[in-house]
Amino acid sequence: MFRLIPIVLLLALLFFGVSWLRKLPPGKQRKMVLRVLFTLLVGTLIFLALTGRIHWLGALLGALIPVAKGLFNLAAQFLPFLHRHRAAQTPPPNTASGNISLDEALLTLGIKDAYQAGSLTVEQVEAAHKRLIQKLHPDRGGNDYLASRINSAKTCVIKALG
Repeated sequence: MFRLIPIVLLLALLFFGVSWLRKLPPGKQRKMVLRVLFTLLVGTLIFLALTGRIHWLGALLGALIPVAKGLFNLAAQFLPFLHRHRAAQTPPPNTASGNISLDEALLTLGIKDAYQAGSLTVEQVEAAHKRLIQKLHPDRGGNDYLASRINSAKTCVIKALG
């Protein structure tokens, strides 16, 4: 009988928690779920440490696992080599403003030979642009830098032809 009471209380708490969570906006739901899971993890580790089933250092290390990303960001501010590593991973500046030469644009689109032969048309430029943008669009695994570079190249070549 006494084992049944905690189970019923836990199920009631779970039911009311889920119904309360569904009333929150979607952006706050994820944040609240993570907060509850973190609280449960810390509570479980404290309980295990107090009952002697886990060493207090193990409980401390277990509680630090979810906080590891924040600690890494904090360490990056104080350790210069981590800051340089993060800076090296940032993409080059955006060239969407059209700062691209005609030669670069032709090489980017792969249509330099047709341009030099004088047989390049706007349709060929658009086909080359379409072929590249389908491969390198950010929605398909590419990135914003490459997509903006391809768009700038198309604009530059069409201006040169027009």
